[in-house]
Amino acid sequence: MPRAGASGSGRGGTDVIRLAETEEEESLFSVEPARRWVGYVLAAAKRHLLVFLLVFAVAGGLIGMFLAASPPLYQTAATILLTGDEGLGATDGSTNAARQQAAEIVLRRESIDRYIDELELAENPVEKPFFGRLQEQIFGAPVGEELDDQLRDQLRLGMFATSSGDASIVITVLWPDPDQAVAIANMAYDVFIEDRLRVEVEPRERQVEILTSRVVQASTNAENIRERLNLSPDDGAPLGSALETAVETEQELISELNTAEVALEEARAGVPLRYQLSGAPELPRVPLSNPLVFYVATVFAAAIMAFGATFWLERPKGRVMAPWQIERYGRTIVTTAPIDEG
Repeated sequence: MPRAGASGSGRGGTDVIRLAETEEEESLFSVEPARRWVGYVLAAAKRHLLVFLLVFAVAGGLIGMFLAASPPLYQTAATILLTGDEGLGATDGSTNAARQQAAEIVLRRESIDRYIDELELAENPVEKPFFGRLQEQIFGAPVGEELDDQLRDQLRLGMFATSSGDASIVITVLWPDPDQAVAIANMAYDVFIEDRLRVEVEPRERQVEILTSRVVQASTNAENIRERLNLSPDDGAPLGSALETAVETEQELISELNTAEVALEEARAGVPLRYQLSGAPELPRVPLSNPLVFYVATVFAAAIMAFGATFWLERPKGRVMAPWQIERYGRTIVTTAPIDEG
């Protein structure tokens, strides 16, 4: 049974409004709530049209100037083909580790500093558009360590290393200068190969160094025994003697050293073969950014801020602007015909 929540009457005919409980519930997937909010926001914009237009113009101008201050980006990529752990000089898990660590390798602090220093990115800055130059004239252009930090951040945001299954690694570069973008992608590949050489070859180099030292010690020991026995290198070692044991030890170490040297050469030659640059970076001709996207993004962001401003102006008033504002609390508005006192 409806319960009176509010009423009003007056002379000359006044609407009587009652709030009644409603048992109707909207469907879980109903679009009615969204439609109501959109209508409310549009109504707020109409009621504060001057504020809407002012915020839209100011926000659009500022956002447009900010976006126009940055030069367009060019995209290029270096594709590294992975041949797997069956390649020359490979060890189990090396290819999988390389794929997982690719992003860390090309984006670590030492690698980024190499791009900046060796490619002289700070000495050859990209020319900015008009608003970018205006911004630098007003706020000052970064120099020294500030410029290096800016370039580091720009490289971290503009470089990606992703894997396509187990077959390849793609190093993508987004940069405002096409020639520099290609140079960065090529150097990123070189950095990747150098890191794999360090990880996969250096342990074998240390193994060869250790075995070489042991062979020298074993040879010296055998030579000392020969001198004590007054034997020349051409004389055979007596059976069961200390010289025989020393010579056998020397020969075993020499065999191990030869095997380690072969493995080292295979590893050195195998790294570039197992991580081939199958797709060299190409010089991009067309910038990645599209003017249409730039305009749409500016209008969209400015419209959101303008609608938000007019919506905010309505909230403090606490007025009932639409029936759904009461109905959402389980009440409904019932409006009777004007009262005729005559």
